[in-house]
Amino acid sequence: MRLKLTPLTENLGAVVEPYEGKVVLPLSIQTRQEIIELFKLRGVLLFRGFNFDLQEFERFADFFGTSDAGFHPGLQGTSRDVFVGRAALGPHAELAYTPWPPDLLWFYCVHPAAQQGRTTLFDGIRFLSELDPATRDLFLKKKLLFSQFFIPSAWQDRYGKTQPEAIALLEPYGVVVEFKGPCLFTKYVVSAIRKTKFNGLDAFVNTVVHALDDPEFYGMTFEDGQPIPVEVENSLRAIATRVMVPLHWQSGDFVMVDNTRVMHGREAYEDAARLIKARHAMARFI
Repeated sequence: MRLKLTPLTENLGAVVEPYEGKVVLPLSIQTRQEIIELFKLRGVLLFRGFNFDLQEFERFADFFGTSDAGFHPGLQGTSRDVFVGRAALGPHAELAYTPWPPDLLWFYCVHPAAQQGRTTLFDGIRFLSELDPATRDLFLKKKLLFSQFFIPSAWQDRYGKTQPEAIALLEPYGVVVEFKGPCLFTKYVVSAIRKTKFNGLDAFVNTVVHALDDPEFYGMTFEDGQPIPVEVENSLRAIATRVMVPLHWQSGDFVMVDNTRVMHGREAYEDAARLIKARHAMARFI
């Protein structure tokens, strides 16, 4: 299969299109490797013109990652609707506030919004380069603390049906667990700056900006309990605006995202017909 490749931006992403005809599954070894190498370099691949239905898209995604990785609350075996609601979502890496962020994040566009509603991308490598030295040093010296609260139905849906089961699943991953009656309280510490999986570069890949918009759910502070200073918050929002790359969806598009390098978000929208599916996986390649 011959592929047409067009850069999405100068340093991030590429649009991948077939030159001719309908793509045949399974992929050839050569084509799969070509896609992998391009993905490692560009961080995001937007596939357009492949004419895959949802089932074919899932078969395609399975050539690159697996959802079968033992206990991993971040993985789903099939695609699901993206986060409910129509409000804007700030930049975040999927499940970066937990020990289980997936390597790969996929989106499949069933129907784009008539206006707005674009998925937004933020290259963590570029984001880090835009931080002023003092802010960069702050995030290198101080890790993030996420203090979360779950009612019984919420933690049982994620971590098991009994308290001992939840404790046995969470504590080995460094999550501090406390039950107060039937409710679960957790604490997890993680750095905002991480090494990307596929090229080993430092990147600002986290849930910081999004968590600032939803303090009740994330309970985010620095590890020492201090809040992120307002001037730092304002700086991060300004950088997010500068580095944001919007995806102009077309029906049938699907996107492969390096969740260890690239954060994503969403514009607000009103169109109830908008439908984007999401899928997470651990990479089958390094």
